[in-house]
Amino acid sequence: MSLKKILTSSLLVLASVSASANVIYQETFDGNDNTWFAVDNNTGVGVTNESGAIFTRFGGYSDTFGSGFTTSLDIYLDLDAWDIGQGFDYTSAVSDQAGNHRRDFIFHAGKTANDGFVINSSNNTDSTYNEFKLIADNSFFTVGTSGWYTFEQNFYDLNGFLAVDFNLYDNNQSLLFTETRTSNADDIATSIGGNRYGWFTYTDNNLTIDNATLIRADIAADIPEPSTLALLALALFGGVSRRMKK
Repeated sequence: MSLKKILTSSLLVLASVSASANVIYQETFDGNDNTWFAVDNNTGVGVTNESGAIFTRFGGYSDTFGSGFTTSLDIYLDLDAWDIGQGFDYTSAVSDQAGNHRRDFIFHAGKTANDGFVINSSNNTDSTYNEFKLIADNSFFTVGTSGWYTFEQNFYDLNGFLAVDFNLYDNNQSLLFTETRTSNADDIATSIGGNRYGWFTYTDNNLTIDNATLIRADIAADIPEPSTLALLALALFGGVSRRMKK
């Protein structure tokens, strides 16, 4: 490997460490003490059951919105495992400034007779299969292949009001679907607090999940000072140069 490639790779690692510093909660289900409730962790990832009583508090509720936050969860979708009329709802909720529940923001997923297995979103959940919400306004996304997908809800300030982007990514982190929900009833200054739970309000089938994450935009990233980065780069350069001369 060339010196340039080594330095570039190392700087990319440093950038990655810095960029992930505002991740304040992450559950990868690598151990038996996972932070989700009612999740079987024997396989190394969380496996939901049909009861729908599967949830996380993302490390603790917050009554402070700050600069916003993002929650995400990886879900394995096995399209052959679902019959027509089956699905699940996955919600990420926001608190109010008193720490109470304010509103849910729900991904709807399910298998329809005409459109296949589809993903959509809304502000309300029925805790049961609802084809109308799945295909409402023709804004849904049809999942074509089985695999891992990232379900992300991004909470941010849009002209003083809460807005939430629903983003669906494939295993290569390519954006497949996005939809925004906002309401003038959700005033950031007076009404909206911070993160609440992630919750499968229902599921008609087992689901395998991984990488539950909460990112707070107002948490300062633990980025080394420029002088420190420079010293690290110089030290790396010197070490590699000596090795190449030998």
